[in-house]
Amino acid sequence: MSKITQKIKQLFLVLTLATPFMAVSCFNSSNLNEWDQELTIYAPQPNPGFSEEDKTNWEKTLTNYFNETKNNISSLKNKPNVSVKLEFASDRSALYPKFLANNSTNDFVIMSYTDLVDVSEEDLLPSVAQSQTIKFLWTPDKPVHFENKKENDPLYLMAQNANKIQLENSNYGTYPLDWINNEKKLKWDGSKYEVFYKLGSYTENYYGSILISGTEEQREQIKQAWINKDWDTFRSFGIVFDSSDSLAKFNLPASLIAKNFNLKYSDIVNYLIKQPNDLVSLGNVPESSLGVQTSTGKVYRIAFEYDGVFNWTPPTWTPDSASKSYNFKPTNYPNEQVRYLTMSGPLLYDAVLARKGISKEQIDIFAQALEKLTYEENTYGIYSGFNKFVKMSDKELLTKYSTLKEMLKHE
Repeated sequence: MSKITQKIKQLFLVLTLATPFMAVSCFNSSNLNEWDQELTIYAPQPNPGFSEEDKTNWEKTLTNYFNETKNNISSLKNKPNVSVKLEFASDRSALYPKFLANNSTNDFVIMSYTDLVDVSEEDLLPSVAQSQTIKFLWTPDKPVHFENKKENDPLYLMAQNANKIQLENSNYGTYPLDWINNEKKLKWDGSKYEVFYKLGSYTENYYGSILISGTEEQREQIKQAWINKDWDTFRSFGIVFDSSDSLAKFNLPASLIAKNFNLKYSDIVNYLIKQPNDLVSLGNVPESSLGVQTSTGKVYRIAFEYDGVFNWTPPTWTPDSASKSYNFKPTNYPNEQVRYLTMSGPLLYDAVLARKGISKEQIDIFAQALEKLTYEENTYGIYSGFNKFVKMSDKELLTKYSTLKEMLKHE
């Protein structure tokens, strides 16, 4: 999933953030609209298992599709063939100034929308494509939002459906221990459990989630505190999250909590990040801390995560280690287990953008080449979640960008 790269813990309240791109060096017009024979696309680091062979095959396939498309256009067929190279960048937003300045070694980038919130409309990069991911079995046909309907709220119902399909399914047993050596039934492909996906069905949205841990009775108490909007009881179970840098794993859950309990978003953010707070554990990943007793005897039973986190999180990251630790395994497992409480969101999957100054023809052909990738050919997508690409105009990008800005302004 995409992560924002700077502190946005007050993102929902303040949109007048300092724009790091205002001091970009002068636009490089020397290679404006020139035909680029070496096209480089920067993308997020894929999941473990993506091999050099997978990478090479992806580059070759995209290169072939690009050149085939170009050579079928009479006005462009005499242009040199190109080669496509895939590069990984952990901090893609840091590359933005180079794309804005028309640096010819930076041609395309898969960029999170949340990295665009402090970019001015004038500095938006040219649009190439919208990425999509395979739907989970519990993903609604249309995006759903918080409607303040207690146990009938769409996001709450979505989470309960996920529990039923995935975590309370007798065919698979309880997570994590019953999933060990069960890769065939769960269709583990080296990156995800394919059995939980609607293969062939795609979406451009994703969600955050709030997880809970405990016995069935304890989980029911947390659920009732949520439904009855009892903030004091809810927070008494303790909240753990990794970082305040993530829109999906911090800002959206925090915003949802504020809405559900009729509290100010700023107050919830301050409550969550102001330390020390015995009821909040900041800086600990939920997979190893949710429901796990600390050295002081404290157990945190509420966590912020992605929707679908169990889809790509195996029971352990170190199966061959004698001292392996397990993911999402409460101290008193199996009497205590992890479940979804509610989803939060939705957000948009990343956009593919181009550098300023690259020729419109190459943008258009590159978009067509991305669209032609089948699920099997898109080996990078299998290990990253970017399973499909759909051509997107500058106007469509602007609409989505403006919608995100408006959503954040009202949070």
